[in-house]
Amino acid sequence: MTQKTIAVKKQSRILIQNAGGDLSLKSWKRPEIRLQGVGEHDRVEKTAQELILEVAGDLAIYTPHQLAVEVNNAGGDASLANLPSPLSVKNLGGDLSLRDVKTAAISNVGGDLFAKHVRGDLTIKHVGGDCLVNDVDGQYADQGIGGDLHLSKIAGGIETTAGGDIQAIFSPVSWQAYDLRAGKSIYAQIPEDTNAVFKIKSDQGAIHLNIDGESQTIQEKEYEFEMGEGGTQVLLSAGGEVMVSTETQKWSPEFSFDADFEGLAEQISQQTTVQIQNQLSSLEKNLKENLSNVAKSLESFDLSEEKMEQVRAKIEEAGLRAAQKAQKAAQKAEAKLEYKIAKAQRKARRERKSFNLEDFLAQGAEEKGSVTEDERLMILNMLEEKKISAQQADELLAALEGKE
Repeated sequence: MTQKTIAVKKQSRILIQNAGGDLSLKSWKRPEIRLQGVGEHDRVEKTAQELILEVAGDLAIYTPHQLAVEVNNAGGDASLANLPSPLSVKNLGGDLSLRDVKTAAISNVGGDLFAKHVRGDLTIKHVGGDCLVNDVDGQYADQGIGGDLHLSKIAGGIETTAGGDIQAIFSPVSWQAYDLRAGKSIYAQIPEDTNAVFKIKSDQGAIHLNIDGESQTIQEKEYEFEMGEGGTQVLLSAGGEVMVSTETQKWSPEFSFDADFEGLAEQISQQTTVQIQNQLSSLEKNLKENLSNVAKSLESFDLSEEKMEQVRAKIEEAGLRAAQKAQKAAQKAEAKLEYKIAKAQRKARRERKSFNLEDFLAQGAEEKGSVTEDERLMILNMLEEKKISAQQADELLAALEGKE
C-alpha cells in the first residue's frame, strides 16, 4: 500500500464506493487530494467531476475544503472531521464520528454515532447503537436510533425515535417542530422563558415536571400543559417516565439536573482532547526520529540505490500507517469519553433522589405505626452522613411512630 497525491482542478466531489476497513477523512487548504492506504489493485478513478475510490483495506484521505464527500460503503469505523462541504454517509459497519462538518445525511450505521459541531442540518435514517449529538446549527431528524440518544444545543427542530432513553437539552422556537419518542424514558431540559405547548405521553404513567420552580408528579399516561404564550407544539412520548425541567431549576424529590456536571463534563472532554493531541505530537516526533536513525543505519550497508529507495518507501509507509492508526484511536477514544459522560448523566438523573424532610414527616404522621428496622437504619445512616441533625432524627422517629 502506498501514498498517492492527486491534483484537483474541476472536480467537485469525492465518491468512496467502498472502504473495506476503517475510514478517516479530513479537509485541508491544499489544492490536492492525498490518499493513504491505497493498494495497486484498488480503484482510484479520476473523472472531470469527481474522484471515485474503492479500497479493500483501511483508507485515510486529506481533501480540499470545497469538495463534497459521499461514502457509499465502509466496513469498519469512520472518522470524518473539518469538512465544510455537504456530506453523505451510507452503510457503515462500525462507529461513525463527525466533527466540524456541514450539512450531513447519514444512513445505516451499524454501531454508535457521535456528532459535534454540525454547521447545518443533520438527518439520520438508522443507527444500530447509541447516538450522541452536540451543537447543531440546523434541524435534527432521525428515523430510528437503536439505543440511547443524547441531544444538546440543537438550534432547529427535533424529530426522533429511539429504542432506549432520550436526554435532550434544547430551546423550542415557534417556527420549528419537536417530536421525541423513546422506548424507555425521556429527560428534557428547557429554558425558563420557553413559549410552547407540551403534549406528553408516558406508558408508565409517570410524568415529572419542574416548571418555574414548582415540582409536581402527574400519575397519568397523558398530560398537556402550556408554557409562556404557548405556540409551537412539543410532543414527548415514552415507554417509561417523562421528566421536563427548566434550565436552572432542580427536581425535588424525584429528579434533578446538575448544571455543574454539564460544565465538568465539557471540561473533562476538552482536557482529554488536549492530552490526546499532545500524545499524537509526541508519537509523530518519535516516529520521525526513529525513521531518520533507520535511514542513517541503512547507508552503512552496501545496497543499491534502487534497493535503498524501496526500503525507505516501506519505512515511510509503516510510519504513516502507525500515525494513522494512532489518530483514529485518539478520535474514537474522545468520542467514547463524551458518550460515557452522557450515559453517566442519564444514570445519575434516573437514580438521584433528594430528601424532603417536611414531606417525609407529613407522610409519617399520616401513616402512624411502629418504626421498622429498615426505617431506623435509614435514619441512622442519614444522621451519620450528616444529612440530618440529631433533632431531626428524633422528629423522624417520632413521626413514624405516630407520636406528638
